[in-house]
Amino acid sequence: MPPETYSKVIDALAEIDYAGKIWYSRYNEPLSDRVILDRIREARSKLHKATLNTFTNGDYVTRDYLEELAKAGLNHIRIMRYPPTSEEYSEEKSWETLFGFAKKLDLPFQKEWGVSLHLEHPTMDIHILGADLKTFVRNRAGSVKTSCSANRTSPCFSPFTNIYIDYNGSVVPCCNVRSDVPEHNEMVMGNVNEQSIFDIFANFRYSLLRYQMRDFGVKVYPCRVCDNNGYSFSGQVPQEETKGV
Repeated sequence: MPPETYSKVIDALAEIDYAGKIWYSRYNEPLSDRVILDRIREARSKLHKATLNTFTNGDYVTRDYLEELAKAGLNHIRIMRYPPTSEEYSEEKSWETLFGFAKKLDLPFQKEWGVSLHLEHPTMDIHILGADLKTFVRNRAGSVKTSCSANRTSPCFSPFTNIYIDYNGSVVPCCNVRSDVPEHNEMVMGNVNEQSIFDIFANFRYSLLRYQMRDFGVKVYPCRVCDNNGYSFSGQVPQEETKGV
C-alpha cells in the first residue's frame, strides 16, 4: 500500500479519535516487510486509543522483532504455527510445535483454550495458536473450490462491524472477498484513494448490503455461496448443493 494511501486512512480515523481495532493482516505475511514497523509507529502516534493487532504465521518472528513491534506500539499479535504438513495432524504434534516455538522466544507461557499458548510480555498480548489445516478450509466466497457447496441464508454481521482495505485502496466488507477476483467485483464498495473511508462505509452500496444481510433469506452473490459460519449471527450455514448459481 502506498504510504500516502495508508496515511489518508489513519488521518481520517484520527479525526474521530478512533478507539477500535486495526488489523495488519490480509492475504499476506505482514511481518515479511519491516515497513510494518513504520506503519505501526504512525498509527500509534495518531491513534492513541486504538488497538493495533497483527496475525502472522511466525516465520519471521524472533524475540528481537517482537520487542521492536512492541516498541513501535503493537498491542496484540497472534502467531499461527503448524506441525509438519508431511505428517497426519495430531494434537500431540501441534503442542510440540507450539512449545518449541515458545521456548525459542524465551518468554514465560501458559496453556489456553484449545491448542494455544499465551506468552507473558509486559506490553503486548501474544498468543501462539495451533490447528488442523483441514478444519480451516473455506471457499472464500466461492473463489476457492472445496468439497462442500454452501447455500447461505443466515444473516452476517461483517458488513456492520468490519471494513477491509486492500493494498490498492479498494474497500470490501469481508475478509472472504478479494478485490482482485473478478467474480467479487460487485463487492468492492469504493476506494479510499478517491473517497473518504466514512463516505464509503455509509454509501448506498454498503447500506444495501447491510440491509440484505441483516435477515434470513437468499443472499446476493458471492455472499450466497459463502461457507464461513464465523460471520453468522446464528452460526448456521446450510451445506446444501447450491442451485442456480
